[in-house]
Amino acid sequence: MQITPVFFNDGFQALKDYIRDSQFSEIIVLLDDNTYEHCFTVLVQHLVGYELRLINIAPGEGSKSPEILHELWHAMLEMKADRNSLLINLGGGMITDVGGFLASTYKRGISFVNVPTSLLAMVDASLGGKNGINVGGFKNQVGTFTSPDFTLIETEFLKTLPEREMLAGFAEMLKHGLIADRIYWDVLKFLRADVPADNHTDWTVYIKRSVEIKTTIVENDFYEQKARKTLNFGHTLGHAIESYFSDKSPILHGEAVAVGMILEAHMSVQAGYLSEAEFSEIAYHISELYTKIELPSYEDLRPYLVQDKKNVKGSLRFMPLLHIGKCSEIASNATPGQIRRALESYSQES
Repeated sequence: MQITPVFFNDGFQALKDYIRDSQFSEIIVLLDDNTYEHCFTVLVQHLVGYELRLINIAPGEGSKSPEILHELWHAMLEMKADRNSLLINLGGGMITDVGGFLASTYKRGISFVNVPTSLLAMVDASLGGKNGINVGGFKNQVGTFTSPDFTLIETEFLKTLPEREMLAGFAEMLKHGLIADRIYWDVLKFLRADVPADNHTDWTVYIKRSVEIKTTIVENDFYEQKARKTLNFGHTLGHAIESYFSDKSPILHGEAVAVGMILEAHMSVQAGYLSEAEFSEIAYHISELYTKIELPSYEDLRPYLVQDKKNVKGSLRFMPLLHIGKCSEIASNATPGQIRRALESYSQES
């Protein structure tokens, strides 16, 4: 399936042309408090002369819920938005997930454009057409496969991000190197993501490579039957960890995925795929970047693991890494023993 276009640092003109040519009945912007404060003025400057109607929701994973989606449907109805309306999703991964789901279900589908403002959204969440919400504390249990009309990646928005958010997005970039490009991994593992906002790093170069990796995989397997599952490396354990902490001391998605990649790399060694030397390399470089987390037991994680979307007939599944730069397209069974040993290994590392 052909993936919709991605524009880098020049997309606002494309957006203006698209709006002019399409003659939408309404232009609605979905954002949260953070993007309203730091990013909305940029969008307004590029869309002078157009009336923009706003829907503002609270930041954070708590807004990826059926209750918020229900409120959004009603907000669209109150605006009298019709099928010729355009929804612009301005924000991080939560906004593009919720906004994509909103647009793909309201009136059975309206046009939408993603304008990601976080590093994680730029390299992952805004791409590939997967939209979803959390249900009952479990990640992305309900959603759609619907692509935006296009995605605008403007790296100037990165200047609004704190160090922690940059690192969260960087985890997904590291994943792209691990599953698909050894050279990319080698470059990234020595690049600090927690640099000041006014640094001279050209993030566009690295973001483009991550976008290339993800979109190439998605184009060949849009509905995640085989190759696209490799993008879930680190996410079986990562999603469970993120969900476990959601009502305690929440951690960011990228932080959970960083831990998940170490754990699933260890499980890949146990399964006879990845070498001990490559596991050590992965664990060392990821641990250098991310603060260690005190992980729960397997028993505490199990309620979240059993809800993973890769599971088949009750069997827990994960995507094993074959070597740095190559992930298996076939999920492997994740036994309780494997998971326990991975958790113990992580906890014992200094």
